[in-house]
Amino acid sequence: MDSLGAIAQLKELRQTLVSDLVMARIPVTSQRSAFRIFETLNDRGLRLSAPDLLLNYLMGTAPDNEQKDIRDLWTEMIQRMGRHDINLFLRHMWISKYGDLKKEDLFTALSAHIEEHHISSLDFARTCADECENYVQIITVEEAEIGRDAAPYLRALVQELNFQPAFPLLLSAYRRLQPSDFVDVAKWLLVFITRYSIIGNRESSGMEDLLFSLAREIRNAVSDSNDTIASKRAAQHIKQMLAKNAPDSEAIKKDVEELVFDRPAEAKYVVGRLARYKQSPTKETALGETNLEHIYPQNPDPNEWGGEANQTVLNPLVWHIGNLTFFGKKANRKAANNEYSVKRPRYEKSELTMTQDIARDYNDWNEKTIRNRAKTLAKSVVEVWDFNNPSRV
Repeated sequence: MDSLGAIAQLKELRQTLVSDLVMARIPVTSQRSAFRIFETLNDRGLRLSAPDLLLNYLMGTAPDNEQKDIRDLWTEMIQRMGRHDINLFLRHMWISKYGDLKKEDLFTALSAHIEEHHISSLDFARTCADECENYVQIITVEEAEIGRDAAPYLRALVQELNFQPAFPLLLSAYRRLQPSDFVDVAKWLLVFITRYSIIGNRESSGMEDLLFSLAREIRNAVSDSNDTIASKRAAQHIKQMLAKNAPDSEAIKKDVEELVFDRPAEAKYVVGRLARYKQSPTKETALGETNLEHIYPQNPDPNEWGGEANQTVLNPLVWHIGNLTFFGKKANRKAANNEYSVKRPRYEKSELTMTQDIARDYNDWNEKTIRNRAKTLAKSVVEVWDFNNPSRV
């Protein structure tokens, strides 16, 4: 745009502001009244997030000499969060300290808590920044901070599965428990989540209620993070409650026989751990360059695998646990959508015990063999996801 065009556009903008902009002035008698009006208007239009509202509230209620410190803390917190959602952090922080939010929004709960307990804006900003630092260490799995022992289990929880209902409990456990107890809690969470949610497909609100209440209980039970006795007692309580509410081994075996995964990440996690366990039950073994393999493929050729009639039977079983294994990346691409008769010789040459077993045990691949294989995997499932021996999770 040339200078004359720019000037013309600025004049048009000025005229729009002068003629069309309407401002309303509403006198109020308190800061809280001002925020109530703001919240009401916010509900009617493009909503600001809880972090935006909270920062404005803290700045508005803080003395002038504390506002810069609050802004600096908030800026550091946003930078530390990076691409992660600060609104999610505030929600998880609240849940881990005070329980679930069922009747009110996050900002209302936060601001009411600050007022009820007479917490200064600067102190609350410092609390948020402190909790945020730990939260980031967890969700990014900063091994230098959380420790090498905890890292693989956290990666499974927050990166492989991204199981967010567990985040408040992880935050409470990380802040209050001893490192070894924190590692145990992470393991038991993986056992519980796999049994309850992934395999058992039990009702999610009951699971969230349990995890959220345990997060709060840790904060109440362990006031001093150096108290080793209280830490161990709290960790054992978590194990007992998770084990009590998870499906037992007999129920899990039955569930495995009908297990069809809803999420690829969950399938990869479960089948990957089973493959690793079968490779070496006594120690952790890397699977190397392998991919999740659908034995009956996701996109079979219309003229293969028994044609349309048989594919209609097999299609609902594509993500069935009995139809999944791990296979080398290059071999996986070559095998692709081939029929079982073509895949079987390649499976025999696989370096993975799980995949070799398929070629050894099954001459054909159909609905019966898929369900039979799931039944054989059930025993390994209860051995891997075992509250009393959770090291393989």
